[in-house]
Amino acid sequence: PEEFSNYLDVMSLKLLARKCSISKIYFFSEFYQITFDSKRENYSDRFIKWITDNKGKIVLKNTHVIKIKHSIKDIKKQLVNIIDLTKNMLELLKN
Repeated sequence: PEEFSNYLDVMSLKLLARKCSISKIYFFSEFYQITFDSKRENYSDRFIKWITDNKGKIVLKNTHVIKIKHSIKDIKKQLVNIIDLTKNMLELLKN
Protein backbone atom coordinates (compact mmCIF):
# COMPACT_ATOMS: atom_id res chain seq x y z
CA PRO A 1 0.00 0.00 0.00
CA GLU A 2 1.02 3.61 -0.52
CA GLU A 3 1.11 4.35 3.22
CA PHE A 4 3.76 1.69 3.69
CA SER A 5 5.75 3.06 0.76
CA ASN A 6 5.61 6.54 2.31
CA TYR A 7 6.73 5.10 5.64
CA LEU A 8 9.72 3.44 3.97
CA ASP A 9 10.62 6.70 2.23
CA VAL A 10 10.47 8.61 5.52
CA MET A 11 12.63 5.99 7.25
CA SER A 12 15.11 6.12 4.35
CA LEU A 13 15.26 9.91 4.67
CA LYS A 14 15.85 9.66 8.43
CA LEU A 15 18.77 7.28 7.94
CA LEU A 16 20.32 9.44 5.21
CA ALA A 17 19.84 12.58 7.30
CA ARG A 18 21.59 10.99 10.26
CA LYS A 19 24.57 10.08 8.05
CA CYS A 20 24.76 13.73 6.90
CA SER A 21 24.50 15.12 10.46
CA ILE A 22 21.14 16.66 9.58
CA SER A 23 19.05 17.24 12.68
CA LYS A 24 15.91 18.71 11.08
CA ILE A 25 14.26 18.94 7.68
CA TYR A 26 11.25 21.19 7.20
CA PHE A 27 9.06 21.04 4.11
CA PHE A 28 7.52 24.33 2.97
CA SER A 29 5.51 25.07 -0.16
CA GLU A 30 8.44 26.71 -1.96
CA PHE A 31 11.54 25.51 -0.11
CA TYR A 32 13.05 22.95 2.25
CA GLN A 33 14.90 24.10 5.34
CA ILE A 34 17.71 21.82 6.44
CA THR A 35 19.38 22.16 9.82
CA PHE A 36 22.67 20.42 10.47
CA ASP A 37 23.71 19.24 13.91
CA SER A 38 25.28 22.16 15.81
CA LYS A 39 28.21 19.90 16.72
CA ARG A 40 29.22 19.70 13.06
CA GLU A 41 32.28 21.88 12.63
CA ASN A 42 33.49 21.15 9.10
CA TYR A 43 31.94 20.91 5.66
CA SER A 44 33.80 19.50 2.67
CA ASP A 45 35.03 21.80 -0.08
CA ARG A 46 32.74 19.98 -2.52
CA PHE A 47 29.69 20.68 -0.35
CA ILE A 48 30.61 24.37 -0.03
CA LYS A 49 31.15 24.58 -3.80
CA TRP A 50 27.73 22.98 -4.40
CA ILE A 51 26.11 25.65 -2.23
CA THR A 52 27.97 28.55 -3.86
CA ASP A 53 27.36 27.18 -7.39
CA ASN A 54 23.61 27.10 -6.67
CA LYS A 55 23.14 30.58 -5.18
CA GLY A 56 19.80 31.01 -6.96
CA LYS A 57 18.46 27.80 -5.47
CA ILE A 58 20.29 27.36 -2.15
CA VAL A 59 20.36 30.03 0.56
CA LEU A 60 22.81 29.78 3.44
CA LYS A 61 21.00 31.09 6.53
CA ASN A 62 23.84 30.46 8.98
CA THR A 63 26.62 27.92 9.51
CA HIS A 64 24.13 25.13 10.23
CA VAL A 65 21.00 26.01 8.21
CA ILE A 66 20.36 26.03 4.47
CA LYS A 67 17.19 26.66 2.49
CA ILE A 68 16.72 24.89 -0.83
CA LYS A 69 14.10 26.37 -3.13
CA HIS A 70 11.76 24.08 -5.09
CA SER A 71 8.60 24.35 -7.14
CA ILE A 72 7.17 20.89 -6.40
CA LYS A 73 3.54 20.93 -5.29
CA ASP A 74 2.97 17.19 -4.76
CA ILE A 75 3.99 16.06 -1.25
CA LYS A 76 5.10 12.58 -2.38
CA LYS A 77 7.30 14.12 -5.08
CA GLN A 78 8.75 16.53 -2.51
CA LEU A 79 9.69 13.56 -0.33
CA VAL A 80 11.39 11.78 -3.24
CA ASN A 81 13.17 15.03 -4.16
CA ILE A 82 14.52 15.66 -0.66
CA ILE A 83 15.70 12.03 -0.47
CA ASP A 84 17.63 12.56 -3.72
CA LEU A 85 19.05 15.85 -2.44
CA THR A 86 20.10 14.21 0.82
CA LYS A 87 21.82 11.37 -1.06
CA ASN A 88 23.68 14.01 -3.07
CA MET A 89 24.65 15.88 0.10
CA LEU A 90 25.94 12.66 1.67
CA GLU A 91 28.33 12.22 -1.26
CA LEU A 92 29.36 15.88 -1.21
CA LEU A 93 30.02 15.88 2.53
CA LYS A 94 32.52 13.05 2.30
CA ASN A 95 36.03 14.43 2.71
